[in-house]
Amino acid sequence: MTIELEDRSAWSGGMNAFNGNPLKTESNHGGTVVANTYDGMWLRFDDVDLGPESLTEVTVEYDAPSQKAPNDVLLEIRRGDEEGELLGSVALPQTGTGWGTYLTARAALDVPLSGTETLCLVFTGSTISGQMYLGNLDRVIFAAGE
Repeated sequence: MTIELEDRSAWSGGMNAFNGNPLKTESNHGGTVVANTYDGMWLRFDDVDLGPESLTEVTVEYDAPSQKAPNDVLLEIRRGDEEGELLGSVALPQTGTGWGTYLTARAALDVPLSGTETLCLVFTGSTISGQMYLGNLDRVIFAAGE
C-alpha cells in the first residue's frame, strides 16, 4: 500500500523557522515531493484503505543531503492526528552530499495495520540554520513484511 506524501488530506500550517516559509510541493524524483520541511511538521491522510492483510513494515523514500538536513530525522506514524497513538517510527539518515539522492529507509511497525485508518506522519529533527530542512519527502509504503 503506497501513500504519495503530496496527496495528504491536511498538513501542518507552521513555517520553517529558518526561512519563514510553509511546507510546499515541488517536482522532483519523477513526480511531486513535499519540500521546505521542518522540525515538528506533520501530514495527515484520512480514511486510508490499507486492505485486509496485516501490514507490519513501513518504507520511506526521501532525499536528505548532509549539508541541508540533520542526521537525526525521525518519522513517527500515528493514528488519527499528530498526537495520536504511536504506531511505529523510521529513522531517516542523510542520503548524500547534494539534493537528488533519493534513498529508502525501512522499519517494522510497533502496531500492525489493516482496514481503514486515518494516519498522521510526524517528522522531527535537530534543524539548525545550516541544516534547515528534514529533506524532500516522496512516498511511504506499508507492507506485510518478510
